[in-house]
Amino acid sequence: MQLLAHLDQSFGRGVLDKPMFPTVVEGEPPVKVEEPSPLLLDLSAGKYDVLFKDAPDRPSDLYRAAQIKPVIPSVQLQSSTPFQPIKPILPKYPPIAKVAHVEGAVTFKIAVDADGGVRDVTFDSGSPLLRSAVKEAASAWRFTDEASNQQVQATVDFALNCPKKSK
Repeated sequence: MQLLAHLDQSFGRGVLDKPMFPTVVEGEPPVKVEEPSPLLLDLSAGKYDVLFKDAPDRPSDLYRAAQIKPVIPSVQLQSSTPFQPIKPILPKYPPIAKVAHVEGAVTFKIAVDADGGVRDVTFDSGSPLLRSAVKEAASAWRFTDEASNQQVQATVDFALNCPKKSK
């Protein structure tokens, strides 16, 4: 109760209705913090850990973990032969693939129509969880006139960019 009274005094009433410290969330702008308050410095130093000795996680550990910036997955066009698309639209990383930690290359063929648009997309390899995103993006690609009625082989690479755990 002493901690809650201290928080109410420092931050105002309703302290439990708002986050105790800024966190980094993918897709949201980062919260700018000029200088950590004395309370956050105490929290980080473990001053309040003793109040939660039966909790599965210490408040200081939770605070430090919330300050780690999440990695941003990447999607890149690795190759497109014999023709490059004009301003290729890259696929969005499917959320289900992120959660399942699916990454890797998706290799596919594109049949280009007479107007430089995509007539058909067929897959050679790659996770089924990534293919629909590739097909949706590649279907919007446009090619130059010299690619008309030709076939293009392309590879798109998906990477979660997570650090590897050392053994």
